[in-house]
Amino acid sequence: MPLINTAGLTIIGDGSQWFWAMAGFFAIPITGYAIFSQLRAQRSANRVAALLALRTEWDSERMLRQRLALLLHGAEGKPGWPPALDPVGNFFEHLGLLVDYGDVGVDVVWDQWRAPIQATWLAHARAVVEERKNDPALWDRWEGLARTMAELDRRHRLPPLDIEGANATPAWLVANLIERLRLEQEAKAGVIPTWSAAQPAEEAEA
Repeated sequence: MPLINTAGLTIIGDGSQWFWAMAGFFAIPITGYAIFSQLRAQRSANRVAALLALRTEWDSERMLRQRLALLLHGAEGKPGWPPALDPVGNFFEHLGLLVDYGDVGVDVVWDQWRAPIQATWLAHARAVVEERKNDPALWDRWEGLARTMAELDRRHRLPPLDIEGANATPAWLVANLIERLRLEQEAKAGVIPTWSAAQPAEEAEA
């Protein structure tokens, strides 16, 4: 016994309206799913591009110099507002803005920048709060982001970062930034790295 009777089925012409109405009914969710998938893929691509741009900026020679200058300012006990605090603080403020707007995931920011966000804020929070007398909204998203990073640290059972630890300038980090800047300069000059343990090609062949 046939389940569907196709006798008298009309696809084109009079009497075919029901067929095209049904076809449209099924086409709507299919089209909607295709559009949703495309938007989701585009949103994912945008997030990857945003993260790549942030990493490129953070690791750029200009930012390496600013980060190094900020560390040295604190290590040498220089008074006053560190000039390098402006670009570094603006970077963290931009991160907080992207997190608030949902353009970058907070977990990604925690994974990539949790330590510098918190350490730099704690080391300079007093100066920023004082400066807010002139600009009440100065780096408020950075401050909120630092709190969020501390909360995520607690969730991951990591020890909290205190003001004493934030004010301590890690010698290894200073050395790391200096070495990275040296490599940037050598790359621009076309210097090829050497290895003292490497043997000349003719000796290796012998």
